[in-house]
Amino acid sequence: MRGEHRRPTPHLGALAHDRNRYKDNPPDFYALGEQYPEFKQYLRNVDDARCRASLAWDDPFAVRELTKTLLLHDFGLRWDIPINRLCPPLPNRLNYLHWIEDLLAQANWNGKRQTHQKSTEVAVSGIDVGTGANCIYALLGATMSKWKFIATEIDPVSYECAKENITSNQLETLISIKQTHTDKLLLEPLEDEPPERKFDFVMCNPPFFDNMKEADTNPESSCMGSTNEMMFPGGEVAFIGNMISESEMLQNRILWFTSMIGKKSSLRKLLALLRGKQVKSTRTTEFFQGRTKRWGIAWTFSTDVMDDPTPKVLGKRKEAHRRQELSFQVPVKTQEGLFNVLSVLFIA
Repeated sequence: MRGEHRRPTPHLGALAHDRNRYKDNPPDFYALGEQYPEFKQYLRNVDDARCRASLAWDDPFAVRELTKTLLLHDFGLRWDIPINRLCPPLPNRLNYLHWIEDLLAQANWNGKRQTHQKSTEVAVSGIDVGTGANCIYALLGATMSKWKFIATEIDPVSYECAKENITSNQLETLISIKQTHTDKLLLEPLEDEPPERKFDFVMCNPPFFDNMKEADTNPESSCMGSTNEMMFPGGEVAFIGNMISESEMLQNRILWFTSMIGKKSSLRKLLALLRGKQVKSTRTTEFFQGRTKRWGIAWTFSTDVMDDPTPKVLGKRKEAHRRQELSFQVPVKTQEGLFNVLSVLFIA
């Protein structure tokens, strides 16, 4: 889980995406335990009188059972993964999918503009790079919005598990999974696709770390995942950097290229890489899940994209710093002092 499952706050509050179903309706562990006995065994501090319970967040088996239970209870999805594979936190993954919806609504692609409402037009098509054993983005996107996916996976065990999760939910008509064998993240899976086929987006949850020592930095996490899920030479900057390089060759076939980012410091480096390309527009965002924060980056070569309605993540601090630089205190004891203050405010 790449350090994602820290003990979360009990409520996502206003930090989650507005359309995230868990924003104002966090999971009721006690009620879920009463309905799903397999989940109940992982509850702690059970208070039957007040119908309350907490979860053993430091237990990877408990975290997996929570995701499994929520997918069945809230989405009707039957799902399972090996314990040594990445287990996704649903609120975070939903935030990413809803952000994709927002991006699609900001662009006109082949004469259609999508909204977060179910469209009667041609189905949205996306690519999930490194879907993992959980295949979570494709499963949720197909279930919630009837999106079509190509999901890729390089690890044989994760590939077979993802394939099973797709077939057990009868989603083969919406999700096509491809096992890849090279570091060509987008070019390889598209080799056997018709050149005229276009995609609305690419999404990716990359390996965040350069090595396992870097990955094992959070003693409170129930971090489980394969080497491919956790590590890549050069970390997430190198991985997404490869996507950026390939995106230039696919700029006429894919509208939005996006990725999640594990470290805010990577964001500035990746934006610098994009400035050297022919990218027409970039987007950045923040994903909140409990106490854990992740970031998102998106870029497009399309000129038919609306102005970004949200502030850049890195621009927030700059704007706050600018406001701080303009703030001052002047003792206004005389009419002359008041005049000086008003002159600065309205003339400067």
